[in-house]
Amino acid sequence: MRSALKLAAILAGSTVVAGCSGSGDTPVPSKYDINKYAINKTVCNPMGGSGSNTEPTQGLKASLYYLGANPPSIYHDVESMITHGHASDENLFFSELFIPTRYFTEGFPLQSGGSIKDDVGQELIEYFALRFTGVLHLGPNEAEGDYQLGMLSDDGTIWSVSQSETGEDFSIVVNNDGDHPTQMGCGPIVHMTQSTRLNMKLDYYQGPRYHIALVPMWRRVNSSTSEPLCGHNGNNLYFNPDSNSAPMTAFNQLLSRGWYPLSVANYSVTASTDYNPCTSGTTPVISNIQFALNMESTPDLTVTWTTDIPASDQVLFVDQATGEETLSPSDNLLKLNHSVGVTVLPHHTYSIEVISVSDDLGKAISSAQTLIVP
Repeated sequence: MRSALKLAAILAGSTVVAGCSGSGDTPVPSKYDINKYAINKTVCNPMGGSGSNTEPTQGLKASLYYLGANPPSIYHDVESMITHGHASDENLFFSELFIPTRYFTEGFPLQSGGSIKDDVGQELIEYFALRFTGVLHLGPNEAEGDYQLGMLSDDGTIWSVSQSETGEDFSIVVNNDGDHPTQMGCGPIVHMTQSTRLNMKLDYYQGPRYHIALVPMWRRVNSSTSEPLCGHNGNNLYFNPDSNSAPMTAFNQLLSRGWYPLSVANYSVTASTDYNPCTSGTTPVISNIQFALNMESTPDLTVTWTTDIPASDQVLFVDQATGEETLSPSDNLLKLNHSVGVTVLPHHTYSIEVISVSDDLGKAISSAQTLIVP
C-alpha cells in the first residue's frame, strides 16, 4: 500500500487548503444531461455572428469534418469533404448563420479554452466541412406566405429540407456547391405558416484559406420573380472582408429586393439534439476551492468548492507531462456544495479547473490551478 502523502501544490501562487465541503443543501436533478455535451468538446458560435440564443431550444448543431495536414486528395465539393474527412468528436453549436465574407484565421475555440486542431496539432482553418442540423421555421413576427430561399457562401453549400417529423426524405432546396468566392445561390419557393416546421440539413465546406462566408437568406414573394444576382460571385462583391465585412452594393441590392438573412428566431434544435448547451444562462459564482490528497485511497484527490446557486460539478484536469485531458462525469445533480474525486499519479503535475452549470445552463469555469503531486 502506498504511504499517505501530504499535498504539495501551487494554487495560483497561494497555499492550497485541504478540506471537505459541507452537505447543507439538498441536491435536485438537472433538467439537462450535462454529460451529453462535454464542455471541453463544445464550440459555441465559432465563426462569429451577432445573435445569441436565449432559450435552450434555439440554434443549430453542427458536426465537423476535416482533411488534416497533407491530405492524399483535395476535394472540391461538400459531400466529398464530408465522406473523406476525419469526423471530429467536438460538438459545434450556432445561434444563427450570418457570416458575411471575412477572413478565418483563428480556428474553432473550445468552451474550456484552446481550439480544435487537426491530426498534426495545427489550428484548423482550411479544408473542413460542417453539417448543420436543425429545424427551420418562421419567427414570431414574420408573416405567413411564400418564401424563396437563397444562400451566400464561400465555398460550397448544399441546403436540404424535409417536412417529415423524423427528418427523413430530405430534398435539396439550394445547391451552391463547388470552390468559389462568395456566391449567391437561389432556391425554390416554400409556403410557410406559423406552424410549419422544416427539418433542415445544411452542408458547408471551406477549401483553401482564408475567406469564408455563410449567410442563409429568404424573401417573401408573391410570384416567382427572378433574382439577377443568382450565380454571381466575388470576394468583394457582397461584403468587403478588408473593411469589417462592410456590405457592398450587391448585398444592399438583395435587401432592396426583399431578401434578408435568417436570424436566431428561425432556428430550433432537433429532438435528437435535445438542447443547445451554448445558451446564456445564470452563471454560478465559484468559491472556496479546496484540494485533499490521500494516496492510500481511490480516488486519490478530492476537489471541493461551493457555488452561490445550485449547479452541477465537474473537474477538468490536464497532465502537464503528457497533455492528457480528463473531464470527470457529472452526476446531473444541482447543489451548493460540491465534492468530486479524481485519480492522479505520483510525481505528476496537473492543471485543474472546476466547472459548475446552473439549471438554465449558465456555466462557470474556475481559473486553472497547478497541482504538484509528490
